[in-house]
This record gives sequence, C-alpha cells and structure tokens, in this order.
Amino acid sequence: MSLELHAQRQALEELWEQGLSGHQLLEQHTELVDGFIIDHFNASPAVSQARGEIALVALGGYGRQELYPYSDVDLLLLHDRKSKKDMQAVAESILYPLWDGGFDVGHSVRSVKDAVRFAKEDFIFEVSLLDSRLLVGSESLYRELLDRYQKKILYGQRQKFVRTMDAMCVERRQKYGTHAYRLEPHVKEGRGGMRDIQAMLWTAKAVFGLSGLA
Repeated sequence: MSLELHAQRQALEELWEQGLSGHQLLEQHTELVDGFIIDHFNASPAVSQARGEIALVALGGYGRQELYPYSDVDLLLLHDRKSKKDMQAVAESILYPLWDGGFDVGHSVRSVKDAVRFAKEDFIFEVSLLDSRLLVGSESLYRELLDRYQKKILYGQRQKFVRTMDAMCVERRQKYGTHAYRLEPHVKEGRGGMRDIQAMLWTAKAVFGLSGLA
C-alpha cells in the first residue's frame, strides 16, 4: 500500500508540473491521504476489536483540506472511556503505515474531556480544533467534542480568544518582519502573509461562527 501511495503522490507531482492548479493539488492530495488513512482504519483489527467508540479527526491544514505535499499530517485519535486501553494498538495500526509512506505525522490520543482541557492550556491546539474534520469513526463522539469545545472554550470567552490571537500576531510579525518590501519577506509568517489570512479566518469562526472568506 505504501508503494501505491508513493506512486499516486508522484503522479500528482507530474500533474502539477503539467499545470495543475495549486488549489486542485491541495484538494487531490488531501483526498489521496484521506483514502489511505480511512482504508487502514477500516481494515484495522485493533479498531474492530476496540470495546468503545473511536473517532479519527484531522486537524490544522489537513483538517482544512489544504494538505501541502510536505506538510505534517495532524491527527487526533479521539476515544471514550471504554476504548482507552485499546488505543495504543489502534494508534500503531494507523500511524505506522503513514510513517512507512514517508509522511511526517503529528498526533495525539485523547478523550473528549482531555482534548478540551488541553485546548485550554495550549492555544495552538485550541486553534487547530477550529479546523478539525472527522475522517472516520464515531460521529457522535466527534460531535461531543465540538459541543464541549463550544461550551468550555468559546462561550463567554471570545474576547479572550481575540486578545490571544492578536498577541500571537504581534509576536510573529516581530520575529518574521512587518514589511512587504523587504528583500526576502516571509510570505507565510510575515505581515500580510498566509498566517495573517488564517488568523482572520480563525477569529471570524471563533467569534462569529463564520466558515470562509465569502
């Protein structure tokens, strides 16, 4: 399966060289990785033998369906109390094929309560959950995560979110530069770059519930 995945990624690269648009490349690459992960999840004996509910969730750029060819695949393996003891085997059955396929994988294994608790402590993880997307598994468990996230993280605390995001933007601009006319501006992290656009989208989603530029 890893050889097949490698061949499919190579084919995408060739299409890119032939004129495939950047947006189409990201979409097709995301779909390719989605299929690879979902197939391994569904075929995993560890998953089928787990005693409780499990959900596999995409985060960050992967969650937004904007998986660049050399970006990390960020995953959250969500579980309930009954399946907690089975999660090491479940994680290995999903992560090893990805590592064998040459992917850099960022992952965590958490219950709903643990995920929300960590989001309160780590703003990067809090933001990554805004871009979360259920790949496969228990929809009810994923819905429980979203509901708890809204109640425990966003309700009554939207101004705090805005202040923290603003402080992070200021810190980032100080580090990477604030002027578009720099000889080598940082197009991702610098002022007016991709991170600023994403910061606006994250804030719009957290504060107003908006889900896109339109």
